[in-house]
Amino acid sequence: MKSSYQLTDRAALLTISGDSGAAHPEVAVIPMETVAKNVAFAPQFAALANVFPVLADQIAAANERLQPNARAEDLRGVVSRTVGKPYQAAQAAVISEASAAKASKSVAMAYRSGDPVFFPMIVAKFAAMPAAQRAAFAERASVEQTSALVAAGRDFFDGVDDNIWQLVERRHIIQAHIRMTGLQADYQLQPNAASPAASGPDVPGVEKAAAEALKRHEARGEVVAAAESSLRSIVAAVALATDLSHDAAFDLLTGKAA
Repeated sequence: MKSSYQLTDRAALLTISGDSGAAHPEVAVIPMETVAKNVAFAPQFAALANVFPVLADQIAAANERLQPNARAEDLRGVVSRTVGKPYQAAQAAVISEASAAKASKSVAMAYRSGDPVFFPMIVAKFAAMPAAQRAAFAERASVEQTSALVAAGRDFFDGVDDNIWQLVERRHIIQAHIRMTGLQADYQLQPNAASPAASGPDVPGVEKAAAEALKRHEARGEVVAAAESSLRSIVAAVALATDLSHDAAFDLLTGKAA
């Protein structure tokens, strides 16, 4: 068995190769985006990355002095002692961040505006539109219109393409964010040479700001996905090093091993 540690500008990598030539090497990865300073779980993933070179050295040492069966048993103890707590801390932090991100989206999706009496008419109008018109409608819809559509729910619109429905949801979240945060108060038209009497809300400005907020939220979800993929890669690498199934390796890392 061989192990190596490498730090690049994109990730920290721990590569483990099995004894058999048929054994596919496993690479545990800590992507750099998971340790960025603005990421909620950066400290936990930085601590986990610091364990990689230690584990690589422990694997190399065990490989030199022990036969495969004894080595696997020895490395189970090493993993439990050195990787277990950092892994559990990182896992808990990712779960917390994922839950917070989902809750934030749920709050926006639950927002409703407008008279529910008119919702069925809006829903019927959208359902009857040719597919080519639905995207344009979704991109410019008012929060009252998107409220009607999301209240009906995705399942109601079987004939609507998933991409179109995503436009509906994005538009609703953007408009709901504006209403819930009072963002529009910060974006008012200012008089200028071309429009000396300009006044009222700067609709394009506030919608741009809300769209940027949504992009930040989506980026948050992408980092969560990268972190979860990283946790899976560690399970696979540990499974190979300790001669365990992935499920058993996960139990070892999370302190649930018998």
